[in-house]
Amino acid sequence: MHEARVARTVAREIEGRGLANHDLRLIVSGGHADREAFDAALRTQLSVALPDLDVDSIEIVHRPGPHLCNGCAGAFIAPRGGRCPMCGADGTPLPAPEQVELEWAER
Repeated sequence: MHEARVARTVAREIEGRGLANHDLRLIVSGGHADREAFDAALRTQLSVALPDLDVDSIEIVHRPGPHLCNGCAGAFIAPRGGRCPMCGADGTPLPAPEQVELEWAER
């Protein structure tokens, strides 16, 4: 499961930086089709990797990604399911490498 690998990497960063007692935000871009399923699987895998971490308090934010317009074939950046800013047609998300960034703040 791909989310398990991502969760292990994030868990190592959280442990290594001593961030378990901080407000955490994961910023995700690219790589996945079903955001809700990805988020749920990531939270589950994080809870396995770091059982004492309150995974429900982690904010997961998804960045807009590249799309190809189904009408004019133009490329644009938009949230998943976004419309083309040039012609208004639906866009198809383009595959992009997955990246996860970790942000934190003191509680």
